[in-house]
Amino acid sequence: MSTKDGQQQQQQQEDPGEEVSEPKVWDKLAIMVFGLKCLLWLALWGLFVEMQFGAIFVLLSAFIFLYKSLSNRKRKKNQLSAYSVFNPNCERLDGTLTAEQFEQELRYGLFV
Repeated sequence: MSTKDGQQQQQQQEDPGEEVSEPKVWDKLAIMVFGLKCLLWLALWGLFVEMQFGAIFVLLSAFIFLYKSLSNRKRKKNQLSAYSVFNPNCERLDGTLTAEQFEQELRYGLFV
């Protein structure tokens, strides 16, 4: 085994925050496809504006964009969820405001 392979394996073992799937790099083809999608959206929006449904088209487009962008997110290995009930041992994220902390701040002041 070469030293390069050994270094790569060591790097993979040391990095617990490594992503499950590699993100794709924006190449020229991806930028062109994105631009064509934007042009298609603008053309459809113009068509719907002519039919006096432009606002409805924008709202539906926003909902579709939100659904598509939030539905299949890949998480990193060992990445905690924002909802503690989905984490092992119900572990909370650092900086999470708990009911106990909020109650203590109300009763005794902010800097206790």
